[in-house]
Amino acid sequence: ERLGKFQMKDVGIHGDMPQNKRERLLNDFRSGKEKIVVATDVAARGLDVDGITVVVNYDLPDDTESFVHRIGRTGRMGRKGEAWSLVSKEDRGSVEKICSTWGLTIPFVEAPSLPEGIDRDLVRKREDWDEVADSFGMVRINLDIGQNDLTKRALADWIVKLAKISEIVVGEITQSDEQSQVEIHVAKVAYVIDVIKARDYNGRKVKPVIVES
Repeated sequence: ERLGKFQMKDVGIHGDMPQNKRERLLNDFRSGKEKIVVATDVAARGLDVDGITVVVNYDLPDDTESFVHRIGRTGRMGRKGEAWSLVSKEDRGSVEKICSTWGLTIPFVEAPSLPEGIDRDLVRKREDWDEVADSFGMVRINLDIGQNDLTKRALADWIVKLAKISEIVVGEITQSDEQSQVEIHVAKVAYVIDVIKARDYNGRKVKPVIVES
């Protein structure tokens, strides 16, 4: 969605995608018909496409091995390639751990300024999420699906599977017939919101909205 705002066409693949659709999209990517692929960690595993020049990590994975697998999609077979990771100062420790584990040198650079006349598409900073988190670090989001659609347990399972997160990230869930409120830990709430926005539930879009404290 954010790429589309800047007229950058992309296709997405994820772990729940039917194999024939996944292969069709990857064949379009291999042929050059598609230029940008957005993939979850699960979908990216085993991804075999020659000639990838750039890999961008929207966020850092939870383990260092996954990071190496991600960036290994570019610069293969002696070719040149680049891997960029979008991080904040809070992620510096994770980057240093990756460097020490794998003997890498990863320079930090400031994000480039945008061309004149283009406004920055702001992403809420962690400090903003802290403002709406409770004392346990949980942020409540409202979803326009309720107990008429699925149970609390099924909703929790759907979010965990969809975002590939630990169950401990999901807190208390309350429901009405057509609405659900779900607690997500502040460390993952921005990521979970983006994942939900990008996916469907039973063929319909689900709109996540922050519930202000």
